[in-house]
Amino acid sequence: MYVLHGYQVKAVKDLRVHLSAGSRRATLVMPCGTGKTIVAAHLIPTEASARTVMFVPSLVLARQSVARILRVHPRMAPDQVLYVDSNTDEDERHTTDPRRIANWLKKASGPQVVMCTYASAPRLMEAAGIARCTFDLAICDEAHHTAGTMDKAWALPTRDEFPAQRRLFMTATRRTYRLPGDPDPAVADDLNVGNLQVVSMDDPEIYGHHVRPISLREAIEAGYLSKYRIAVIAVDSAGTFARLKATAASVEDYDPMDLATHLALVRATKRIPKLSSAMAMHNLTAKSKQWVGRLPAVQEQIERDMPELGMRKIIPVHIDGDSRPEDVDDALNLLRAPGDNLALVSNCRMFGEGVDVPDLDAVIFAARRSSGVDIVQIAGRVMRKHSDSEREALIILPVLVSGVGDGEIEQAAAASSRRDAWHILHALAEEDELLHEALVRVGENGTCQGPIDVGPLTIDIPEGLSELAKELVLHTVERTVSANERTLQYLRDYRRAKGSAEPTARKFRGYPLKERLTAVRAAKHRGDLSDELIAKFEKIDGFTWKNPVRRPARRTNNEWLDLLELRVDRSKSRIIPRSAETLDPLRDDKPAAIGEWYLGVRSGKVKLTRAERARFEEIMRGPRLIDGKSTATGPKNPHGDDEGSPEAA
Repeated sequence: MYVLHGYQVKAVKDLRVHLSAGSRRATLVMPCGTGKTIVAAHLIPTEASARTVMFVPSLVLARQSVARILRVHPRMAPDQVLYVDSNTDEDERHTTDPRRIANWLKKASGPQVVMCTYASAPRLMEAAGIARCTFDLAICDEAHHTAGTMDKAWALPTRDEFPAQRRLFMTATRRTYRLPGDPDPAVADDLNVGNLQVVSMDDPEIYGHHVRPISLREAIEAGYLSKYRIAVIAVDSAGTFARLKATAASVEDYDPMDLATHLALVRATKRIPKLSSAMAMHNLTAKSKQWVGRLPAVQEQIERDMPELGMRKIIPVHIDGDSRPEDVDDALNLLRAPGDNLALVSNCRMFGEGVDVPDLDAVIFAARRSSGVDIVQIAGRVMRKHSDSEREALIILPVLVSGVGDGEIEQAAAASSRRDAWHILHALAEEDELLHEALVRVGENGTCQGPIDVGPLTIDIPEGLSELAKELVLHTVERTVSANERTLQYLRDYRRAKGSAEPTARKFRGYPLKERLTAVRAAKHRGDLSDELIAKFEKIDGFTWKNPVRRPARRTNNEWLDLLELRVDRSKSRIIPRSAETLDPLRDDKPAAIGEWYLGVRSGKVKLTRAERARFEEIMRGPRLIDGKSTATGPKNPHGDDEGSPEAA
């Protein structure tokens, strides 16, 4: 039986209140590894005729979820659970036959739980129609899979046509969509998008009220998740790549990023000797198999040509969605007990989300990722609580850096690698403010020498890398934070340091905070700031969106002379009464009392330098103005009273 943590108790309570108060839908948002399944299990109805369905993306996650549900409900027998999935060879409780499913639903003698993959959702809905039953609760785990186009199979549980009284969606990473403005109807017909419906997780009609009992940073600080470190490891293709040219030439399709990934892993093992289990995340099954297959040859080459790296023995294994359950179990057991070696499981979308991986030390991004949801889910594999409470979870991010003498292929690969690093760092910073703060402060380090350690971020730059290459690595890291986000972080720091949210000096720690804050306020007034960023600024105590009202600086005599010249040019007259005003273009066209200043000059109260006096006399003695046209000479205006003295026409 699980003992709920405080945040889980709160989540169960909030969701029960919400779903029992007439609401039919709700979404639970919690970081990876904080026990969403346990919360959901406490919401499963246990009345004799109650039916619950839980949707999951994979067979592995289905088995894991059932084990947890049965631990929360020990009186529930295994035969009260039915698996609707394609693994029909395992036992009779696995099926996708709608009639078999319907018969099982109709013969219920107690509460029933159906564990269904999203891909099999249409078969389950057909079976429910045959059995004429409605589920009391539908739980959608990893619910970000349901977002997107409404007509896809994985979105079926969101639609009213699927028979469920209440729906609970669970995710660590909401997936939201924004379509461009409504196109012209004729254009929409031509493009065949007129009836396109998109499911976005910020739509309350579909996903209901959102419950967020704990953030990622709160879970880490409370010890529910492991502390983590992101190791951005630069690999020099001009030096190291050349040293491994023999290996690269002997292995078919050995591209630069394969090399960067292998070498980043080696460097990580040298930096962290206790590293004993790691998982490499690929996008393609064939690529993962190739990567694992060539690793022994690469390891042998490294040991021979680069003995200074002191490479440990690596035991690589490949796993994918077509792997047999026993092979998956063997891979997990290898991670659980690696011995003196480094156990490395390379997989393609197998352990990317939801699945608990025992005591995993590191994950390495071995292929490009641009989806923020996928990136956070991958990082979540290694951040789950470890048996060694002192250990830091390691996220290895290799960055290939091209040298001056590299060819176009290597340079293109390096540029692509930096873009991938940007996507990954940006996605993770969105989830953790401490990483966000570290990314802001990288530029304050003042050096390109590695390693650079800032908060949970390490940038490992090898010796011998050119200054340009170093700058490119640091620039990649720094630009993951937008100018407005950077301003937000500096303003937070300023508020902590100075007790005010309104900077007075032009710069703070070398950053032009005062100027950037003005730009942020202007962006907000233009509607260019996201609601999320606006909310973050508004959480800073004392911050307002109005620029502070400051007494304008006094005009210099030269500024007054500019206004006098402007007045004469616009009015075509040199009569300057006491009440005369001129709009000042340098101060938002606010009126300036030019008449008062003019009389001050004539009376001697306003002191002018010799150069200023000469300019004043030139303006007032300039060509005579008649109907907007000038003559050769013109009189002074000798009077300073309100009426002035008229010039001869």
